[in-house]
Amino acid sequence: MSYSLNKCFTKTPKLEVESYFLRKENIKSTHNTVIAYDVETYIVKNTKRDKSVILYPFALSYSFVDLNNRHSNRPTYLPTYLPKMIEKTNLDDEYSSNVFDLFIEAIYNDIYEGQNEPKPITYQVYAHFGGRFDNLYVKSISNKEMKIVQCIQKGTNIKHLEIKYKELTLIFKDSFNFSLGSLKRLSKDLNLKNKKTKVDIVHKDLQWFINNKKIWKPYLENDVLCLSELLYTIEPFYNMLGLSITVSATLSGLSWKLLNKTCYGMKRLTVPKMPSLKDFYYKSCYGGRVIHWKKFFDREVYNDVLINIDGNSLYPSVMATSAFPISEPILIEDLNFVNINKYPHYIIDCKIKPSNTKYPLHPYKDETGTLIYKVEPFRGVYNDVDIREMLKDGYEIVEVYRGVYFEKSYRLYSDLVYFI
Repeated sequence: MSYSLNKCFTKTPKLEVESYFLRKENIKSTHNTVIAYDVETYIVKNTKRDKSVILYPFALSYSFVDLNNRHSNRPTYLPTYLPKMIEKTNLDDEYSSNVFDLFIEAIYNDIYEGQNEPKPITYQVYAHFGGRFDNLYVKSISNKEMKIVQCIQKGTNIKHLEIKYKELTLIFKDSFNFSLGSLKRLSKDLNLKNKKTKVDIVHKDLQWFINNKKIWKPYLENDVLCLSELLYTIEPFYNMLGLSITVSATLSGLSWKLLNKTCYGMKRLTVPKMPSLKDFYYKSCYGGRVIHWKKFFDREVYNDVLINIDGNSLYPSVMATSAFPISEPILIEDLNFVNINKYPHYIIDCKIKPSNTKYPLHPYKDETGTLIYKVEPFRGVYNDVDIREMLKDGYEIVEVYRGVYFEKSYRLYSDLVYFI
């Protein structure tokens, strides 16, 4: 038997170039359908303060939004809530109920219509700038069957408001937290079919709303359509990263989920439990710096200016290039700074002597938290990043009083930042 060298060794196999992307680890949402709503308010002069006014909800419109199929139904219109101070004898029954009681009741009826044995279900409800305005009125519900289960807010800004009514749970959220722009600008930038319209309804009183329903009602319903389209337009952008607007209350929450999902080593980060250690960590954070090259403005000099240097986009830059501690903090027993500086990361309470420069370069934080740039020796809590920058600039660590160190270090966020 003979072999053909020509057939066995000289033929080059044809490359098959078909390939596929690795499947993303999606954070699946159980809320494929959400609710968008908007409310219009009228003003009532505050009798206690002559120049101030109180805003009351007058009418509301809402729509169910299918995030997966990029579709929303025609907005449903609900009439108004009037405060007790307004006489209702000459008004139609249409204007006589708490609009948010009606809102929650209407959603319940829409969902459970025709069901003999209703099962518990949760829906998310979005209003634009709702955390600072619309959702505040939800807390005015008067139906005793409707209970506020949870409210997460910062100041007067509501991040997450959970209402329980019979078998239905509604979670009120702010769509601004995921889009970071006004409806008017977003509808233009994203080229939405339903653009934000311009109608002067600001600071209108009750009688104006009663007499001008043909003006404000189409405006209200168009706002709901615009918000609905915005929700199912931005959702795919988050889906590309394996996220959804429905799995968090804010954009920062989504960012944290993304970091946990994509950055190797996040589970090795530690969070302090004891108040003393939390305070120690907090004191070592000084925020961004602005370098003042010229501090005084001379109005007598033509075109005189103040000069400073400020760095932009520092967060992604620092995250991409820096390593972070990924081990538990260990109490420093040997307070010799030469030995401490050998650890990859540390936080120390120390006395520092500035370098012999005309202007001090590194900050000191006083008892009130104010940053001061001192030319004489000072004591403060600093982390290894600031300490090593000080050493480069000629500062001297005179004495270490206490501190913690970390044995392991890793660049957690480099791959994510460079990819994005």
